[in-house]
Amino acid sequence: MSVSPSEQTFVRNSDGSYTVIGKVKDFGKISGTYMSGLLGCNPWATPFTTTAKMLRLLVEDISDKPSVHAGTVLEPKILDHFGAVHADQMYESRTGDHEDWKPDFEDEFFTGHIDGLMPDGRLVEVKTTSRPQDWDGKIPEYYHMQASLYARFMDAPSIVFLVGFTNKNTLSDPESWVPDEKNTMKVECDIMDGFDQMMDRARAVYSDTVLKMRTAVPDMTNPIDVEAAALLDAQIWTEDEASDALDGLVSLNNELECYKALQKEFDSKKALMSLYMRKHDLHEVVGTDYFIQRGTQKRTVIDTDQLKADDIYDIYAKQTEYETLKIKKN
Repeated sequence: MSVSPSEQTFVRNSDGSYTVIGKVKDFGKISGTYMSGLLGCNPWATPFTTTAKMLRLLVEDISDKPSVHAGTVLEPKILDHFGAVHADQMYESRTGDHEDWKPDFEDEFFTGHIDGLMPDGRLVEVKTTSRPQDWDGKIPEYYHMQASLYARFMDAPSIVFLVGFTNKNTLSDPESWVPDEKNTMKVECDIMDGFDQMMDRARAVYSDTVLKMRTAVPDMTNPIDVEAAALLDAQIWTEDEASDALDGLVSLNNELECYKALQKEFDSKKALMSLYMRKHDLHEVVGTDYFIQRGTQKRTVIDTDQLKADDIYDIYAKQTEYETLKIKKN
């Protein structure tokens, strides 16, 4: 998880939760995604990380993630594909920053943006995924919960999932993805059983945490919460804690230097083995317990010199700014 420093002032409580000091500007309401996190039904979020995000303590920019970009590109394609096949009318795909979209519904606790409605009022929810096995005879619980929330507020009689399946090629070039019968599917379902009780539970968690300006208590046996708590703790280190962290960083850096020396020695011995095998035109050398094989592989590389010669390098070159940290001895 990569996050930006929080603009909020906060402290850690004795139970491990965090409390915001002062007001939170426009803290989040319960969207479909947040609801599954609040109730512990999302494999990528927990009640702790969800409440921390709702309080703007964990600020994560996911706009550059390939899967997010691919989803943005594929959604209108999927809508158009099923709209043409089934002659259904749906909402037009929204553009611009997601945070600037006007909610399709909102109350004191819940909010959300829907993907579309069928002419008969059924809710349309578009999903893209590289895990088709998650949809094999079932609907992922967190997606079903999200769509159920939207359907409940939109008074939709049922839900229609339009799913597009992606792969590595799709993520690297989503514009080239063309929907067909093999890489899409349509799944219809009802609102989840017992969903009103789930909404009550979500309200209760939200009222006991976010509305009181504090997070849920992290589960320090869960790697997701351990990482998130470390990210928050780093922002409120004391000078002594920062000094201890630096000592730990230096220790790891020393280990890394040892690794670099081993890597250099390994690369040198590997080069000698390669030279021997090429000299004698050998494809295999057998040792006591192992053997090594020599072969060839092809890869595509960008010829930057040719791009510069053709005077088009600057068109595609992108300059970025990044932060550097250098450890120096006192």
